[in-house]
Amino acid sequence: MRIIQAIFLLALSVVGVQAALVKGTIEVGKVVGQVALRDGAGRTANLTTGLTFGEGHFVETAAGSTAELILSNGATLLISPETKIEFKVFSQVASNQIVAGKFRELSAEPSPSVVQIELHRGKITGEARKLNPSSQFTVKSPVAVTRVRGTIWVDEFYIDSVTGKPTHTTTVQRGNVEVRPLSQDDPIPVAPKTNIIVTLDPSKPLEKAGITLGPAVDTYINNLVN
Repeated sequence: MRIIQAIFLLALSVVGVQAALVKGTIEVGKVVGQVALRDGAGRTANLTTGLTFGEGHFVETAAGSTAELILSNGATLLISPETKIEFKVFSQVASNQIVAGKFRELSAEPSPSVVQIELHRGKITGEARKLNPSSQFTVKSPVAVTRVRGTIWVDEFYIDSVTGKPTHTTTVQRGNVEVRPLSQDDPIPVAPKTNIIVTLDPSKPLEKAGITLGPAVDTYINNLVN
């Protein structure tokens, strides 16, 4: 985490931004069913509407349960059932545009930020407001990393029931993202209305990932914006 923040500060200095980093805030919107919030010390509480928390927390949804999270950089995440995510890093430059209870009203990111989410299992749907050029927003699964700019997208990680292979899928509805399989150095651009599937063979971890690109097929994300 310290390395990521050091790189972030260096990027800010390059573009001439001199400001203090503060911890980002995550507000809980609508919650359906049973959703747990756990901190780094293992303390667990029920996720409820209006609750706020920050980096270092896990969110886990039970079967049939969902949660909406609104970040203080203007991004919104919808957490699907049977999903577990971790907010590894969420920091941003202090700004008077960051007002508690009004994150949803932001039309663009109020200040540069760094967000690193780990997707342990399940599915998240995200909408990120237009990000500052210095900002970093990534979602990492055990298979690949998605780098987000201003966009609407879906990330999912699961074990394929037929092949048994760990699988990462990213669907882009609007904007552009890059997906980099962990087994290779070069990211793959994913255009709007496009889906990418990245798979790894656990018996051959040093081999390059299998990659499939195709049209967006996620019904939920299409209904979300149409």
